[in-house]
Formats: sequence, C-alpha cells, structure tokens
Amino acid sequence: MRFNLDPTEKNSDEDCLELLKQAGLLELILKKKKEEMEKKKKLDESLSPEELAKAKADKQEEDDSLLNF
Repeated sequence: MRFNLDPTEKNSDEDCLELLKQAGLLELILKKKKEEMEKKKKLDESLSPEELAKAKADKQEEDDSLLNF
C-alpha cells in the first residue's frame, strides 16, 4: 500500500499517514488491522500446537505465492 500512496518514495511515513487521515481512511485501515489481529489471536488460541504450526506454514506458502505472481 505504501508504494501505491507514494511510488516515488519522496514523502515520509508521517506524510502518508496524514493523507490517509485526511481522506478518512486511516481509521478504516487501522480498524481492519485490529480486527484481523483479534481474529488471528482467537484462532491461535483454539488450535493445537501442531495445527498452529501447519497454519503458519500454509500462511507462509500463501504469502510467498502472492509475491511470485
């Protein structure tokens, strides 16, 4: 997302955050991130250590595949 906001990387992180805030998107982005973290925490608590290890491996594989499109 950082690249989409500032592809030339001329602005600071603070400037990008301020633009998101002015557009009314900062709260939306942070809310979504918080919700995802809470969901992940609940899921992690419900899995056995073996299931958790497999889920993390699957997530890493998915992340890697997204980088190689």
